[in-house]
Amino acid sequence: MAELKKCPFCGGEAKLNYVGTCIPLYFISCEECGCKQESSIHKEAVINAWNNRATEAEIRATAKRELAEQIEKRIKEEVALLEQEREEAREYDDEQVIFAVNNQLRAFAYSLRVVAEQLKGE
Repeated sequence: MAELKKCPFCGGEAKLNYVGTCIPLYFISCEECGCKQESSIHKEAVINAWNNRATEAEIRATAKRELAEQIEKRIKEEVALLEQEREEAREYDDEQVIFAVNNQLRAFAYSLRVVAEQLKGE
């Protein structure tokens, strides 16, 4: 049997548990904080799931990437709306609206660069 990693929450010792009479069920629990993993009839699957869980760094990296994607998507949506507004203003030759929209577009571009740099730097 593979050695069990320590608890991801408290660092306590993990224990492989067996329950069941007709159908064997295995699960792993922490002897310190009592956290438990979902059970399975496959002993090796339970051990592999416990030992191969995502690390905190992997979870943070995934969250950071998802946040960056959401921010980028939202900014692109806003930019698309502003570009549409700018084109409509051009049709009416409204220089004030064109000027305001161009300033907003520059601000969004700057915001996107700042967010990207901050997410890369963390």
